[in-house]
Amino acid sequence: MVLIGELGRRGVFRCTAEHLESLGMTESAAYPGKRGFRVYPAWATGLNPQAARTQRAQSAAFFAGRRAETHGPAHLARHKSARLPR
Repeated sequence: MVLIGELGRRGVFRCTAEHLESLGMTESAAYPGKRGFRVYPAWATGLNPQAARTQRAQSAAFFAGRRAETHGPAHLARHKSARLPR
């Protein structure tokens, strides 16, 4: 599992061993595997062609979470009510 959080958005990549092997991430008889890799959540835009191909290949494993509110009155109200007692 790879957890992603960016600008109030959340998501998780849940890859099976078979999916990782098909992407060339893990060692197989045909491929030595990778030491590291990038993940591209569904909300990532403006990607170069290789990154866009990678994003499409990873899309089956990506699950977006609920967007966390990080700005605005509701967020400020939560912060004010979360103060510790003196």
